Amino acid sequence: MNKVNITNGLQKIYEAWREYLTYTKGYSAYTVRCYADDVMAFFAFSYAHKNQQIRMGDMHNISHTHIRKWMGEMSDKPYA
Repeated sequence: MNKVNITNGLQKIYEAWREYLTYTKGYSAYTVRCYADDVMAFFAFSYAHKNQQIRMGDMHNISHTHIRKWMGEMSDKPYA
């Protein structure tokens, strides 16, 4: 996977989200890991295109075009 470079604040939110999925929603460890892998893949994609650390404020500026580009890149990879 590509390098992921996010701020400490965004990292804390990411970790809290994983705990929420695990303990509040009761999702299986496998589901949480798969969701988390997808989020980190999106962060890595965003970092590769921005070439600087991803911040929480960057999440407000994500366009549907950016998400579609990421989804297109993901669809080219061999996933089950």
